[in-house]
Amino acid sequence: MSGIQSVKFFLTKHEDCSYLPEQQSSLLVVDPTRKISSSEYSRLTQSGFRRSGATIYRPQCKSCEECVPIRIPVEDFFPKRRHKRILRKNSHITVSKVSPFFSVEHFSLYSKYIESRHSSGGMAPSSIEQYRDFLLEGRPETSFYEYREDEILLAVAVTDSLSDGISAVYNFYDPTLGSRALGIFMILSLLEETMKQSKRFLYIGYWIKECKKMSYKNQFCPSERLIKGKWVLYDG
Repeated sequence: MSGIQSVKFFLTKHEDCSYLPEQQSSLLVVDPTRKISSSEYSRLTQSGFRRSGATIYRPQCKSCEECVPIRIPVEDFFPKRRHKRILRKNSHITVSKVSPFFSVEHFSLYSKYIESRHSSGGMAPSSIEQYRDFLLEGRPETSFYEYREDEILLAVAVTDSLSDGISAVYNFYDPTLGSRALGIFMILSLLEETMKQSKRFLYIGYWIKECKKMSYKNQFCPSERLIKGKWVLYDG
């Protein structure tokens, strides 16, 4: 991990994996007492790390390597027919970039999303404290993108600005609008935002082959996946 040799890391204890129940997971975590600069944070992300609140981590499991970091080279991506349909369905949505702040409106939408999509996971039930720790605390590079239609909040994307791109930290949206495919629409809009900022990549977290919840990431091709320390082009 070039350029971050001075950073210390800690390995967490083994726990049941939330994505692959038959596996045990552990994390390589950046020293929480160490102030990580913007350039170091970018290099960590380029090395496969992600962020949850103030914690910067990467899966480091003893017997499993299924969590594969994935990023989209924005200049090489062209919307497919299904993407164009989704863009048309959501053509009246306006997107606004704002600084991170707590709002009852944001939290209510987040709670609704968690209760619908992750009710059996460790994120439920949602609380203001958990929400603050997860999405409001962390990095100075963070921005929120609000998605509204007729002034009604439909979705929020939490992102971090990197030297070479944008990291999609977390997206949440109104789960009752399934036909709108808001999750896909948000990625499409963030790809456009990355291009506007003249940056190369949109980082969209980890891809796990056997996890159905992550299968949607396969449709964003070409993509690059970090395999044994090297970003490898994947064209579906």
